[in-house]
Amino acid sequence: MTGFFGAGNVGDEAVCRAVVEGLRKVLHNPQISIITRSSDQTASFAGITGVQTIQGFYPSLDFWRNSLRHLIAAARSDLIVVGGGGILQDVHSWTTTATHLLPACVGMLFGRMVVTVGMGVGPLNNPWLRRLVKDICCLMDRLQVRDESSRKTLIDCGVISDKVAVTADVVLSLDLSVLSNNSLVSAGNCKSNHRIGFIIREWPCLDVRGLIDVLRILLQNGYSIRLFCYEPKADSQLYQSLINQLPDKFSDNLDIYVPQNLNDAISSLRTVDALVAMRLHACIFASMLGINFLAMPYDLKVEQFIRQTGQVDCLIPLNHISPFVADKILGMVSEPPQFNALLDKLKILTHTSEINFSSVADTVRQKAYRYYYRRYIGLLWLIGLIVAGVFSTVFSAFHYLRRRTLFRSSSGSR
Repeated sequence: MTGFFGAGNVGDEAVCRAVVEGLRKVLHNPQISIITRSSDQTASFAGITGVQTIQGFYPSLDFWRNSLRHLIAAARSDLIVVGGGGILQDVHSWTTTATHLLPACVGMLFGRMVVTVGMGVGPLNNPWLRRLVKDICCLMDRLQVRDESSRKTLIDCGVISDKVAVTADVVLSLDLSVLSNNSLVSAGNCKSNHRIGFIIREWPCLDVRGLIDVLRILLQNGYSIRLFCYEPKADSQLYQSLINQLPDKFSDNLDIYVPQNLNDAISSLRTVDALVAMRLHACIFASMLGINFLAMPYDLKVEQFIRQTGQVDCLIPLNHISPFVADKILGMVSEPPQFNALLDKLKILTHTSEINFSSVADTVRQKAYRYYYRRYIGLLWLIGLIVAGVFSTVFSAFHYLRRRTLFRSSSGSR
């Protein structure tokens, strides 16, 4: 199975845990191999044991060092599972999509079954990546995406509409009551009766000035603030910059929380009375745990989940954060939560999420015939990706050496 696993991102590690648990429920004693950025993170943070881990994301040096293991693992598998999470997109890099479709290419070459579960797709702007997605996704045994936006993106790339099934995010299939009871979370330096949690990420259109005003109003009203890091390094830097712009007198009521593992990340949400979240899986966790929250969608996937669960009143525009947001938070804390309607919608989404795995079991039982055209396409794209990866690695190494040389030259001239 492949996804954005082992990078310490809370949402993606929850996806990894959900896929492993989902496969174990529907398949008899499966032997699972996970492609991960870090084997240690997959074991310690996601809490996944009893699996083989293969380290290295294409086209990193770790990938090339372990390339034979990648090839052998896919060739020996009966099933290649791609997803979930938003892994077919080129927002950050062209390699993101290629990383997760490369094992699918190897699987097709060797005549293996290939499926996706709760996968997020888009945006995809690079023409050759769109062609890659079309060619490989059209030939998959089961193509399941988590929302209508992902389905539309695949159809825009040329995938036949009947091929794409819309399910739900795989994290909805997790039993959070088990995970959140396995960890003791420190209360930290909470100096007030109420604490508000924030799960924010760096994003171009984020209204930082408005966010700081909201934090100041809450602190002035005697509330404590806990800032959760879902990507520790990037989030810590953002949070520290926010804290630096607030008066020192509020320092005792501010704390940055870095979860130690997935259980800790989920349990720690129970330490807040209300939550303000940009990230999709933070919104999913809050909904499943019955925590009042406001959502600031940085991506369509967040807004789609909020609308699916009928929580449109909690949507806040990311680029215009006014003091009204603080008023809404104060109102949420003072009012008892109303979750009856939400629970009904969550039950439907949970069932839909579990379909990701029951359909995988159906695919395994069917054992459809593997035609040679599919092997031919898998081979062509595998060769293309290897060539592109080699050029990318050499190009990156050249630029690294060039920067080092220029740095040394400038240091010597001084």
